[in-house]
Amino acid sequence: MKDLWQRRLLQHWRNQSKYLRLVFNEYFILALIFIIGAVGFWYSQALQHLTQPVWWCRPVAIILMSISVLAFKLATLIQPADATFLLPQEKNLQLYLRLARNYSLVLPIIGISLVGFFLSPFLAQGANLQLPVIVGWVVIALGSGLWSVNNQLTLMYQFTTSGHWLNVLLVWFVLSLGLYVPIYWVYVLLLAALVASGYYQHQILRQRPLNWQRLVDEETHRSYQLKRFYNLFTDVPGLTGKVRQRSIFNWLLQKIKPVHKNTYLYLFARGLLRNSDYSNLFLRLVVVELLLIYAIHQLWLITVLTALFLYLVEFQLLPLYKNYDGNALLKIYPLQKTQKFANFKKLLLFSLSSQWCCSSVALVLFNRGQKLIFIPVVVNLMIIWGLIYIYLPRQIKNINS
Repeated sequence: MKDLWQRRLLQHWRNQSKYLRLVFNEYFILALIFIIGAVGFWYSQALQHLTQPVWWCRPVAIILMSISVLAFKLATLIQPADATFLLPQEKNLQLYLRLARNYSLVLPIIGISLVGFFLSPFLAQGANLQLPVIVGWVVIALGSGLWSVNNQLTLMYQFTTSGHWLNVLLVWFVLSLGLYVPIYWVYVLLLAALVASGYYQHQILRQRPLNWQRLVDEETHRSYQLKRFYNLFTDVPGLTGKVRQRSIFNWLLQKIKPVHKNTYLYLFARGLLRNSDYSNLFLRLVVVELLLIYAIHQLWLITVLTALFLYLVEFQLLPLYKNYDGNALLKIYPLQKTQKFANFKKLLLFSLSSQWCCSSVALVLFNRGQKLIFIPVVVNLMIIWGLIYIYLPRQIKNINS
């Protein structure tokens, strides 16, 4: 079982490294640097307004940390066929699952520590907590993450769903106690919970059969969510987005004249509106951009960010150009490649213009006191022109070649 785990872990690392190279390309890293800088700048500005402790500081920190602790899942790397071929080795599979649990603790330790580092000035400024207390609370959060992952392994030997809600309630309860009662009592409670969890897991693994259906379903769901994230940046084999009718947007499709030259335009518009991969991505990027406009009031920074989000939308919608290449009817229908490019350019121009309108309205509403607010509006218009008429033809040429 140890060799099986090592082989699957090695294959898992190879797959992740292949996709991570595509995700963290130079464009995404550049965007990430600007977004982190913008959020950090907004965070420092917001902390300056917390001149005295506020009652809502601790509940907000508890909610954010609870989400962080519960977000990490047990990565077993189990495959659907294992329910058949590894069934005779169910007793020996316990070693495999323990190795999977130990591996699954790496990301929670890193993630919870980063969240704790991010929340430290917030708690010091808004709740008037001393650094040792904050560090102790982060240690409690790390212990809660350990208990959460360990409890997920125990749930694989249960046939009820009550354990999941017990996990959520206990994490929230322990994190709440860590900010409202003397911290050494919370250490005692958390230590007792970890010991009891370990003993209960030992008994469960010895006495109960493995719930293969839950084990396979949980790993399938976890890997599917991860592939959906990768699918935002590249095509993932075996993963297709959900298609929804979204009849509320039919009025937009009706604006397209049903003539021969608009064939590709109609297909691209349907793909953008009804394919969840493209529509959800466009909506998320626009919402994040509007939130940053609301939070940041530095003119030069918001100019760079809004221009960057225009580029991100253009870059993320680019795979839509090849979306219908596998349709055999398009090979038969008398269509020219120039029509395809012209229609895609129209769709992209409409999408970026809609984004520009939303961001321009937000800029005017949230920055009424600034006289030079027209600068990012004009700059963004120039960026759209450059993306559509200069950068897009080069990208399409590279795709076709």
